[in-house]
Amino acid sequence: RALNLGILRDPGSEIEDRQYQIDLQSINIGTAQWDQLKPERGSGAGGVLTESERNSQNPALEWNMASSIQRHQERRAILTPILTDFSVRITGAPAIIFTKIISPENLHTEDILVCGHSLEVNITTNL
Repeated sequence: RALNLGILRDPGSEIEDRQYQIDLQSINIGTAQWDQLKPERGSGAGGVLTESERNSQNPALEWNMASSIQRHQERRAILTPILTDFSVRITGAPAIIFTKIISPENLHTEDILVCGHSLEVNITTNL
């Protein structure tokens, strides 16, 4: 009935059919050994951790800071490709809920589920 009335696409209508889409293109996934990727560090003295050793306990921080470390530039990581140059389309739609007024006197309402949440993931290129 809402489709026939043309109110599904009107923002803020009682029943709103809305979906969201994100396209990710030219994705590459590879693997390497962490020892080849992480910058080398000197050994600390005694049981006290230096600032660089504390930072190295967080691999993500170590990875992000690697570009600022200029030593050992000749080291190269061997990256083994798993998937190369593929694209993904992700489409999601929230549930459609219609609020029906049962008794207008005391504003008693009932929520009616028209359709549930939807999430769709498609690989849009050949693997």
